[in-house]
Amino acid sequence: MKKHFWITTGVLLISVPVVTTFSIKARSNRNSVIVVPSLHVSLGDNDDLLDSLIGDKNKNVKGELESVTYYAKSKDKKERLVIYLNSNTMSGSDYCFMVVTVYGSDGSIDYRMETTKVDYKGRMYYEVEIGEPKKENETNRLIKVATTFYSNPSNQHQSIEFNVKTTLKNDYVFEDNKNYKSLSPIKVAADKNGEVKEYYEEFQFLSFCNYKNRKPIFDVKELSFIYNYDKVKDSLPYYDECYLLIDNIYDKSDFEEENELKKVPLDLELENGVVHFKLKNKYYYDSSDGMVYQSNLAGRNEVNNLVLPATYNASNAVYYEIHLNNFSASNSNFIFKSYASFEYKWFGHCDTSLFCVESVEELLSDTYYSGGVTV
Repeated sequence: MKKHFWITTGVLLISVPVVTTFSIKARSNRNSVIVVPSLHVSLGDNDDLLDSLIGDKNKNVKGELESVTYYAKSKDKKERLVIYLNSNTMSGSDYCFMVVTVYGSDGSIDYRMETTKVDYKGRMYYEVEIGEPKKENETNRLIKVATTFYSNPSNQHQSIEFNVKTTLKNDYVFEDNKNYKSLSPIKVAADKNGEVKEYYEEFQFLSFCNYKNRKPIFDVKELSFIYNYDKVKDSLPYYDECYLLIDNIYDKSDFEEENELKKVPLDLELENGVVHFKLKNKYYYDSSDGMVYQSNLAGRNEVNNLVLPATYNASNAVYYEIHLNNFSASNSNFIFKSYASFEYKWFGHCDTSLFCVESVEELLSDTYYSGGVTV
């Protein structure tokens, strides 16, 4: 189903008998819409004055297709176009007839919005979801928006068209933390003067590789990166799936497997401008064998982190991989390969373990003796 969204800025004026309704809508800094409650004003003997003002306002209307901006898909939105219309007045009423067409590289039509009458006031934008290309591994799409404004006799027929070029899907393998700039634009903006600007995603992968922790806990939230494009820092990049693959230590668990490694599904979350991982599923620790499981059986306790089994030997580095599938505007696969190290294991010698047992001749008065450990 095609979806179209109206967003308006300025003052909307609706005339009804005896009472006029003013509805004010304004855009916040995050492009959301703030609707101020309607103000009802009794006109009385001022009907003629108001009609005169409306007539003068609409007399100066001169409709214009101002700009068209393409956005690649994000985590919560499909590919879309944002089309700005301008009456060249503060709130004058106008309309146009609009056709939107998206062509694939072979000339076939990927999307088409047939001739549609669009009513607007002042300066508004119209949002259209265009969906993904029909052709697999598409590398070029032509966007064309054509409009007719009868309020602008000297420039009735206006159009904006531009190309959106993308790279072929690829597999990127990294073995160290690094910065990366996408090869496919996340945003392409074209204006009425023919100027076209492309905007690209930038990633600073801060702590994906060489993970270290003093405790025997693989805290996936510490794996983070900074995501940014066109100074936008409050959104998540697109991805189909992300997960951690880890070697050896969960061999006896019921985790899924991929390439003979245990698989831990993850999600992304944004916190203070930094993107972190979080566990997608729940996990349970079994104190009888010191292993972590996906299934919740009697005697197992839910854990908030990916704790290492009690059998883990702290002297051994742990091989792991981070996978981001169909990631970013490039729809490519990103794979990070590295080793994790942990200073202590759970139980054992006091020099190498978080919890240990030492024999003493008497109880020490300044020592706390725990009745057990809950992870």
